[in-house]
Amino acid sequence: MRGWITWTSGFLLCLLVVFMVVMFSLNSANGWGELLGIATFFTPICYLISIFTLFPYVRATSSGLVVVNPDKIFRIPWRNVRELSADQGLYVELTNGEKVYSFAFQVSMIGKFLRYPGARRAVRKMEKIRAKGVDSGGGLDVDSAVPWRRHTSFVMGFWVTFALIIPSLVRLP
Repeated sequence: MRGWITWTSGFLLCLLVVFMVVMFSLNSANGWGELLGIATFFTPICYLISIFTLFPYVRATSSGLVVVNPDKIFRIPWRNVRELSADQGLYVELTNGEKVYSFAFQVSMIGKFLRYPGARRAVRKMEKIRAKGVDSGGGLDVDSAVPWRRHTSFVMGFWVTFALIIPSLVRLP
């Protein structure tokens, strides 16, 4: 589950950056050295856009929740979940009192005004999955990890796309 407005706006901003790289590639005055510099400039911009808009999500499974934020991935078994709340964005209160906030459904002024409809829908869906049948087996406690492979692959993927793939496709005869 993702905040669709955030995801859509991030996707459109990344498309805008791709369009700008295409425009730079169409200019025959720009050599490959300039295009590599442009790719190096646009890669962190598009990466930052994607990390805050395309990465974050929440997924509910029979064994627990997966909360993916830009900096960490939390895997939370249902037995460690005390409460799911959408009062101030979406967050999960753990049995030890700690709160794990979801960046995909974060606090906002518009959300406060509208009472967080997306977060409320997400909580209802998660509660339905939780009610269907919870895997109460042992397993790990709350696990949090930094998704280094995902971050590295996104940066390298953007750079290769902006430096090699788009310019090569645009400059085909």
